[in-house]
Amino acid sequence: MKTREWKLNNWIVSLLGSRDEFSASARLFHAVNISTCLLLLIVIPFNIILGLYSIGWLLLFLLFAHAGVYFLSRVKKRFLIALAGVVFLAYSGATVNYYFNSGIDGPTLFIFFFTFLLLVAVTRRRYHIIYFALTCVVAGGLLYYDHSRPGWIRYSFDRSADRYIDIYFVFILILLFIYIITRSLIDSYHYERNRANQRALDLQAKNAELERVDIEKQKLFSIIFHDLKSPLASVQMYLEMIELISLSPAEERRIRAELHRQTKETLAILDNTLLWTKDQVEKKAPKLTYLNIGDVVNSCVRMESPFARAKGVDPVVSVRAETMVLADGHMLAMVLRILINNAIKFTPKGTTVWVDVYEQDCRCVVKVKDSGAGVPPEEQPRIFSLGIESTEGTNSEKGSGLGLALAHEFAKRQGIDIWFESRPGKGAEFFLALPVQGQQGD
Repeated sequence: MKTREWKLNNWIVSLLGSRDEFSASARLFHAVNISTCLLLLIVIPFNIILGLYSIGWLLLFLLFAHAGVYFLSRVKKRFLIALAGVVFLAYSGATVNYYFNSGIDGPTLFIFFFTFLLLVAVTRRRYHIIYFALTCVVAGGLLYYDHSRPGWIRYSFDRSADRYIDIYFVFILILLFIYIITRSLIDSYHYERNRANQRALDLQAKNAELERVDIEKQKLFSIIFHDLKSPLASVQMYLEMIELISLSPAEERRIRAELHRQTKETLAILDNTLLWTKDQVEKKAPKLTYLNIGDVVNSCVRMESPFARAKGVDPVVSVRAETMVLADGHMLAMVLRILINNAIKFTPKGTTVWVDVYEQDCRCVVKVKDSGAGVPPEEQPRIFSLGIESTEGTNSEKGSGLGLALAHEFAKRQGIDIWFESRPGKGAEFFLALPVQGQQGD
């Protein structure tokens, strides 16, 4: 059924012309000309049956003429020339029809009415007064001539019933034409309105994207000028102290430790900033493959273990499902490292970070839980956005505020669900839900 409708729509478009190629007026003009040709094919035999042979020859000429103007507009794309031809054919044909088809006693005044309606529908407003005046002058002149010269107009009906049949038949045809014109105008209006609405929605989406880009740019500048500049200034200050002031061995060890911490934090901020900037520029598609989730989790925990040991935090890993998951290995490792690093950062010394892997609802779930103070309620709606301010860790560790936004971006790009749960004073739990092998139709 859909194939049949698709073929019918294509056939109609091929006859009328596409909306991209022709204006609504031109497409309506084509529709009326096609309809006129089809109806003339019906009217010509009807007039011959009624004995109106001269009218039949006239209508046959109009059939070929309308086919010619359709060809001129649709194929040759000479719409204005074709329109001028229709104006000439319509008024001259109606005038001849008035003479041969019983004048005021025939259906010609209906034809004048329809001609004016058609021209108004397919032309610009500034021409309407011209067609109105032309219609009134030609129709009025014929009526005056018919009245002032009785017998000049031929009465072509042999029977009184034939006159009523002819008038009623033309009335039905013109009623059908009026419906076609009105329906086409309504469809064109709705089409243009929908296009305008779609353009407005596209513009809103572009504006929203520009606002997002502007926020990201401001965030990046903030990181460069504050989060990177401040630690480097501290490093410079410590180096100047070492050069200018004689320090005891204990003070030197303390300053070296502080320099190491500041340098490491600055490098981590720089890594996240560069990674985020590169991702925003390249927007690479993930390379999805099946991975052993236990191997990926254990590798990420090992990479973050030096940070945990230095802080006195014990990472506990529980892999309850050695599952093959569908993900991009590099992106998944980045997401897990960000979540684990974040958990260590906000976990007090001497406590634990848990990384738990299990299956639930045909998916593999990775949970990273810290023992910190939790995410404040006012910050929770913006936890994965760039709009959130960086928060210091339990040992005053600094961050860029990019980590969770980057983790969210990478997870969503792989089709991985990411969310969190947190209550004040109870820590925070971050979850990843990954598709597993056997659930993807393979």
